[in-house]
Amino acid sequence: MRSFQGAVLFVDMLGFSALTRGRLKLTESEYMPWKIKPGGKFPHQLLAAQILLAFRKALMRTGRRFKAVKLAQLSDCAFLWSEDICAVTDAGRFLMHEAIEAGLLCRGGLAFGDVHEPNKIDHSIGAFIVGDAVTRAATYETMGKGMRIFTDSDTASEILFKRPHESFQALINPLVGETVDEWLWYSPEPILELSQDRLTLRPAIEKLVSCHTMLRYSPRFAWNAASPEGCRQLACSIVAISDAMQKLSQGYGEYEFTVEHLSSAMQTRKDSIRERVHKQFSEELLGLAMYRDRKKTRG
Repeated sequence: MRSFQGAVLFVDMLGFSALTRGRLKLTESEYMPWKIKPGGKFPHQLLAAQILLAFRKALMRTGRRFKAVKLAQLSDCAFLWSEDICAVTDAGRFLMHEAIEAGLLCRGGLAFGDVHEPNKIDHSIGAFIVGDAVTRAATYETMGKGMRIFTDSDTASEILFKRPHESFQALINPLVGETVDEWLWYSPEPILELSQDRLTLRPAIEKLVSCHTMLRYSPRFAWNAASPEGCRQLACSIVAISDAMQKLSQGYGEYEFTVEHLSSAMQTRKDSIRERVHKQFSEELLGLAMYRDRKKTRG
């Protein structure tokens, strides 16, 4: 076995177990975005297979792009790990964006610590790892709602030492008083702090807005919205991302939402609406971000 200090990201698909067990009442509106015929045999299992395939493709794209990061898929979840914590954060951010664009609702846990892996791996049956960081990453994934990545203060400090512009926030569970840190993987602040170039800002802002509009309007997430728990997971995701949009607007925008409002009034899911809102919000936020940078320069 090879032992080292490294970073581990655990990512899990939300709502997948309820889908495969047939606990969701789905109609044509939920199946058709994934090109599944609702009248066929076992349509919910075919939908699950399509989702797993999309997840696998997102992981493969991540692996090809970040060579320093190792990956292992275990059905509807996956581990990413490396001795290079910056490589894991970059890969994690990339994977989460890829997942949203594919219509995949997932959540993650991130930890830095002891990792142990075999010296030789039989790749025909997949890689595996054990260690304190592995256990903690899997535990942190369960400590919140929505398409977010949860971690601890020690891991956050390790990342901030090398990436001072990364964004974290502490969250307190009011029921038990436990504190967990959220890594704001969707926040464009690292790029905004390093660049005042409109050509650089636009793609970063469009990625943030795309997270919002995909989760809120894309038909691909309709099956997630078919249950109260799925609606809540989507709502928590949208609220977190919308808070980042509101922060970016310096309070001038109107992007704040509540989980209660979104859970009880989920939007009509149409790509035409998503594209229109995406264009509107992107232009608004780009203008506000450029205005913020001009104020900084003058100050």
